[in-house]
Amino acid sequence: MYCKEMAQKLLVEFMNLKNILINDGERNWIRGVLSIIEKLRISIDSQGVESASYCKDACDTWRLMYGGNGSFSDYHLWHDDYNERVKRNIPLDSIKSNIAKILDRVEK
Repeated sequence: MYCKEMAQKLLVEFMNLKNILINDGERNWIRGVLSIIEKLRISIDSQGVESASYCKDACDTWRLMYGGNGSFSDYHLWHDDYNERVKRNIPLDSIKSNIAKILDRVEK
């Protein structure tokens, strides 16, 4: 997948993720997500090596945020009611899955 195409697809997912985090009142992970969004936008607006460099930086930032215990991979939207909690986390889980699929295509 070409860098700009990947950056555009990732940008859609990270914008959706940003909206979920803002609506949940999240104040920690949002900083990393905003950094990734900025890098993806620069990648889309740039050419050649600069575009690829910012795209790689955005992907590396996500991998650092998402790996290991206590990372964003553990993040979920809380609700006291279990069924409501499951329902609220469906869009979040879908975004995480979509990001993983996009990144997996690049690594193959």
